[in-house]
Parts: sequence; structure tokens; C-alpha cells
Amino acid sequence: MNLHGPYCYTLFLSGETASRSIERKEFKGKSSNFRSPVTKEELEKIYIILHDQEIVYIGHTSQPIGNRLREALKASGTENSYKGYGWKHLQQVDLAVFVLDQTGNPKEEKRFAEAIEAELSFEVRKHTGSWPRFQTGIHFNNENRTMVRSLVQKIYDIVQ
Repeated sequence: MNLHGPYCYTLFLSGETASRSIERKEFKGKSSNFRSPVTKEELEKIYIILHDQEIVYIGHTSQPIGNRLREALKASGTENSYKGYGWKHLQQVDLAVFVLDQTGNPKEEKRFAEAIEAELSFEVRKHTGSWPRFQTGIHFNNENRTMVRSLVQKIYDIVQ
């Protein structure tokens, strides 16, 4: 399985902390909307949020990236429900998105993306001594370990 990217954006956030939104996006220093392939439905994506060059969150989604971010930025759950991203109070973040090739097996693609998310989070911990600051959960599995570790090392080298 191959990765494409990174597709890098700077996001400027606004609104009350409980319900934030992306005020503006920049791609290569210019205002821009999200572009294909990060906007494609049912295509697994690994996304990394950086703040002041620190990896603060790693996620995966098969939704268009704008939909995934919008959902979690707007979430304002109670004590027992989803509150959204822990980093949503920040004013500006960098977003790096990597897109996985499709294999024709969505379950396999999702598990592969989950493994990359988990291993990349662990890679951050190995190098910094801490998990990404706003990481709240990861899904470990040992499938395709050699390929996952190889891709994780490439991703980490690119974003660091």
C-alpha cells in the first residue's frame, strides 16, 4: 500500500472554544479550499496536526478532511459525550494529510490506517518522550507491521 502526500495546509481557527470553525485555510501560502484527494469520500487519510512545529495530534479518516475537521471542531459535548479535538482552542495549526491507495477492501484499509496512526503516535513518543499532546486514543494492531513501520518512518521524517 502506498501513501501520497503530504498535502499541507495552515488552518486559522475562530469562534468560541466549545464550537470552533476554520476561518481560513492556506495551501502553499495562499488562501485555498481543501483540494482533491483530501476531499475524496471513502479514501483513507492520515492527518497530522502540528502547532509550532510540534506534532500535537494524529488521526485517520475516510471522510473528506473538511467534514472530519468540521465535526470535531463543532463538537461541544458534555462530560460523558464527545467534546471534539483537544487542540481546537488554538488559533493556528498546520495540517499534513497523507492519502492511502485503495485496495478494494475498506475494512483492510481502515485497519491499515489505524495501525499507521498508532505507530506514528508511538514514534512521536519515542523521539520526544511524550505522546502527542492532544492525542486521546489510538487503535493498535500488528497487521502488516513491516509495511506500516516503513511508512511511519517516511511520514515522521517528512513532518519533523
